[in-house]
Amino acid sequence: MTSQPTLAISRWALVLMLGLCLVACGESRSTGQIYQAKFASLDSCLTWVNTHSKQSIRRITTDKPDNVAGFLWNDAFFSCSLKRTGTQGTFFEGSYQIMKEENP
Repeated sequence: MTSQPTLAISRWALVLMLGLCLVACGESRSTGQIYQAKFASLDSCLTWVNTHSKQSIRRITTDKPDNVAGFLWNDAFFSCSLKRTGTQGTFFEGSYQIMKEENP
């Protein structure tokens, strides 16, 4: 009797291995700088991502009141997530990565 969880894990492992091979076996590597900042509101975080990265948001993959994430036009990932801390209070943490191609 075949169980579905085993099949799902096997598919996940195959996708993970394929992704690692594409990264390791490619002709060039992507490296980049990660930028982060804190904001009082989600709107100010999204505005910062657009203006500071000099890229428009191309696609939103997560759209929740406490977390918006997706990709910029240069395929860099961005996110604005609500954080609650005891010492720094409540704020939105914004981040994005600028990708640079390197040839080995």
